[in-house]
Amino acid sequence: MNNKNLLTVLIVLCILIAPLAVVQAENWTLQGSNIYNNNAGNVGIGTTGPSSLLEVNGTATIPQITGGTNAASTLTLQSTSGNGAAGAAILFKVGNNGNKTSIRVFNNGHVSINNSVDIGNFYVSADTAGTQLLFDYNGSGDSYIDTTNTLHLRTTASFTERITLLSSGNVGIGTTTPTQTLDVVGNFKLSGSIVSDGDICIGTCP
Repeated sequence: MNNKNLLTVLIVLCILIAPLAVVQAENWTLQGSNIYNNNAGNVGIGTTGPSSLLEVNGTATIPQITGGTNAASTLTLQSTSGNGAAGAAILFKVGNNGNKTSIRVFNNGHVSINNSVDIGNFYVSADTAGTQLLFDYNGSGDSYIDTTNTLHLRTTASFTERITLLSSGNVGIGTTTPTQTLDVVGNFKLSGSIVSDGDICIGTCP
């Protein structure tokens, strides 16, 4: 191909490509330092078939995500378009380059803090000994645990119930059905005094 024919081919290509470039440019509007899409379609970064308004196939650095511009706006984080597999979780990472997963939300709705294990609805783990779970009401140092019925405290891997607090105020240790303010089933050790404003009954009480 001589130079004349090559020049002709280049001119033809420019004629064919130029309208496409104009069409692509017309889809975007630059306003100050902002740029926005003019058409009603979706925008894809790293993908040619975006299925939502903005779909990014790859890693994106986003310093802040805002749910919307009004008080009623809702921010939704969704790991998959369907129910997802067992490993389809949402991870919240912190530290240097996000090298530590602080919060993990599993596909079944369970939440694990500082651990990758799914063993319950809400699981908190700590790297070192110390305060692992702290409740503080309005900076006062006071803590409140509210329930509309019975509060159960359980231990061991089998979640054996150790202390039961009924809505009536009765506390049971070793029993899930306390009939008195404090109902202990089993032996207990007392290193101090017993102070009573009433009668002390040992054995069968009237």
